[in-house]
Amino acid sequence: MYFGLIRPVQEQINVHLIHPMFDDVLKDNRDLIIKSIQDDITIESKKDLFIDVRVSIPFGAYYFLVLFILFGSERKSLMRWMHAYNLVLFIISSLLVWLLLSGSYWVAPVINAHEIAYKALFLSLGMILFVKEMKSVPLGTSIFSSPHMG
Repeated sequence: MYFGLIRPVQEQINVHLIHPMFDDVLKDNRDLIIKSIQDDITIESKKDLFIDVRVSIPFGAYYFLVLFILFGSERKSLMRWMHAYNLVLFIISSLLVWLLLSGSYWVAPVINAHEIAYKALFLSLGMILFVKEMKSVPLGTSIFSSPHMG
């Protein structure tokens, strides 16, 4: 579902809405290279003034991995936390990218560190939740069958 429906929509939003916002920045700063790669934006410096940065759009693949695992789960508070964190990322990511494009190159490693930590956290969380959910399914039953089915 993610790769067939959600990711193509994210890619179109990235290419047609988000990336064009950088056109004015690229006119003013010839050193920058800004590209859309799937559901990520990459920012590079031709003069190597900062390390290459890759920024993911919030509500990406790792978010949906955990969301799909939690969907039938009883852990609704965790789901609310995930929604809130990803909503806040719209503001934080925009602010950090703005700082980088404004010449605060020290923020590049912060952006990259957050991207790595975000992916590691959500992937680990997804794996832990999946294992816990699988342990709760009695041996010999399908994970798709309901306990209420006769």
